[in-house]
Amino acid sequence: MNYLKQIKITKEKFLGFLLLFSVPFIYFYPFSLLTLATSLFLGILLIKLISRENNNLYVIIFISSLIFAIFVSGHKMYNNIAIDNVTNSQRGEHPAFQTNMSAKILHNKSTVLMYYLQNLSDRLSISSIFASGSYPNISKYLPLGLLFPWYLIGFLLSIRQYYKKYLNYVFLIALSTLLIPASIFTTDSAQIFVFAVIWFIGFASVEQFIKLPGKYIYSIFFINLIYLGIFFLSYKFFLI
Repeated sequence: MNYLKQIKITKEKFLGFLLLFSVPFIYFYPFSLLTLATSLFLGILLIKLISRENNNLYVIIFISSLIFAIFVSGHKMYNNIAIDNVTNSQRGEHPAFQTNMSAKILHNKSTVLMYYLQNLSDRLSISSIFASGSYPNISKYLPLGLLFPWYLIGFLLSIRQYYKKYLNYVFLIALSTLLIPASIFTTDSAQIFVFAVIWFIGFASVEQFIKLPGKYIYSIFFINLIYLGIFFLSYKFFLI
């Protein structure tokens, strides 16, 4: 009970909650509650790792959560027959293939690597996150990504203010362990890891917004709601 008494819901935290949970992907992306909750928890852990608070403890929790997320995701590797055929056709073509171990290991793997990087770009590019998402292209005048376009400003301000923390090796390793499955798993299996990164970006953006005077925070929230309402109506007419 003493612990609960110490938890204070400040005005800033409440407004931050409103800003975070009015983001588009929560309402438009078809994922399960378990996927949503797991990705949210991983996103929170990224925030904790970048802040360097009780690092060892959060590293252990993060690793455990990552293993759980891989299990829950179904860990289905993305397989493209065309890429496999190209890779197999190039096997053994390197001039030093017979004598050089590096040539045996690395030759023809660049094709696969570039394909997975393209996957990552499609799922976590700036345009996907802040402009296009994975929704129908209703209007070029109504961009709607997984987050609102103006959340990019908050994220850039976060990087500018905490760039040294973003270069923390523990954080970078943790982020990499999310980006790898986000690129090599199928779309369904990669959801948890993609949205863990999205949650982290959302947290970082909102953290900057709540530093503004209250009237500006409320303005951002109402703009979020208006934008969502316009998109809902546009999407409804798009389906008719």
